[in-house]
Amino acid sequence: GTGLPGSVVNGIRPETYGAAGNRTTDDTTAMTNAINAAPTNGKPLILQANYLVSSINLTVSNVTIQGSLGATITSSLPISTSSPVLWLQGSNVHVRDVVFTYSTTQNIDTNGGTIYSNGTNASTIRLGYASPSTVATDLSVERCTVQYSRNTSIFVTGVQRLRILDNTCLEQGQGIFVSDVVGDAIVRGNCVSRSVDDLISIVADSVLAGSVGHQIVVDGNSIEKGYANGIDLTGVDGCVVSNRS
Repeated sequence: GTGLPGSVVNGIRPETYGAAGNRTTDDTTAMTNAINAAPTNGKPLILQANYLVSSINLTVSNVTIQGSLGATITSSLPISTSSPVLWLQGSNVHVRDVVFTYSTTQNIDTNGGTIYSNGTNASTIRLGYASPSTVATDLSVERCTVQYSRNTSIFVTGVQRLRILDNTCLEQGQGIFVSDVVGDAIVRGNCVSRSVDDLISIVADSVLAGSVGHQIVVDGNSIEKGYANGIDLTGVDGCVVSNRS
């Protein structure tokens, strides 16, 4: 047997849509087509190689991207980019067990170099709609590693029911940034190190949340070497915070 869970064995693969998975051939089109096909097939998209992409920005819901066997997405975007590596705008979107890195790397410094000036559109993993007033539900990023982000490693906006769990974010403009949280968000067990700006930042949406309260948990995270705030909470109520630095 493969030793893989049944959902992984039965998933769809970008290779079916023409991906080479050799870190040399550009797999952007193949990966885009595979992600778009996932909701129709009703199966997770399984990554098992190193895929070279530039930037993927899709409006799509009901997608699970599941890595296995050291799955990696390597972006060819330059250091000065203003584009995300993976931006999925929709609900019920999950990214798990994938390494995200870049073919050109840059260590950060206290001034940020060119990294943080790129803007949040240059984030590596971005979930949620472009307009934060359109709320996405049921989003998660779990057990991923993000290195050398051009801005923010994991960026989510306009969300209810969010899980950011057990990720590693290294060498970035900002580690984890969540804005316009309506409620029920857990940021837990992440290791975030070396950020020009905040290591973890949570901004709640008091208008959309109404009288429910935000119900946000930020705990069990390991944070170090941030040149701004370790954890920054803005407009948050009903929040549990317990972390290590």
